[in-house]
Amino acid sequence: MRRLKRSRLDRFIAHHAQISMREVQLLLAKGAIQINRQPAVSKQQMVSQFDQIEINGQRLNSIEACYLMLNKPVGVLSATVDTQFQTVIDFVPDEFCAHKETLHYAGRLDRSSSGLMLLTNDSSWSRAISEPRKKINKHYLVSLEKPLKFSDIDDFAKGFYFEYEQQWTQPAKLEVIETNVAKVVISEGKYHQIKRMFAKCDNRVMKLHRYRIGDIVLDKSLPAGGIRALTANEISSIGNCTE
Repeated sequence: MRRLKRSRLDRFIAHHAQISMREVQLLLAKGAIQINRQPAVSKQQMVSQFDQIEINGQRLNSIEACYLMLNKPVGVLSATVDTQFQTVIDFVPDEFCAHKETLHYAGRLDRSSSGLMLLTNDSSWSRAISEPRKKINKHYLVSLEKPLKFSDIDDFAKGFYFEYEQQWTQPAKLEVIETNVAKVVISEGKYHQIKRMFAKCDNRVMKLHRYRIGDIVLDKSLPAGGIRALTANEISSIGNCTE
């Protein structure tokens, strides 16, 4: 399951309600505090920003966890705000997230690429996607300028040295689908990684489409620009990824 940033109940309430720890203790003694509609039992209970905490029936925090899947169109920026281009956040209807300003993307795609984008306000969840030790795979469909070579498969499996980072890429899987079309699976996300890997093979990426991250697969019913909430299983899959 996802890991949320947690803090003690008394500290959380003191911070958000701007009251003293002593006042929190008095409210607890009176039974005035509820967590997710259940009476709070201890000041040491651990809570997250997404728990529903009420004092005398009044909601203290209003942020709810939000996890969305977007089929990003070509030409849209992986950004939260931009004055020139549409961003992935611009596609989020108000009813999908009450506080769109809290959203960020988990794993960017450049403006010329399309496909699966994950949007959330849960930073712990999104960090798990890029956490190196978890090695959550990202799957892409790639169209290329030149025909693929059989040697490309071995080169991707061995990895490439990127001079700028002075690092080798992790082994990647390349599957030839057609003469100029391949599926690529990587477990990391360096800057323009797939384009740079094919450049090492003297080829140029013409189209790049991401269709899967870990166990989350882009919903085929979503048109370009389409968006939906993730299911509970999709959300928990990031913590329990089977890949």
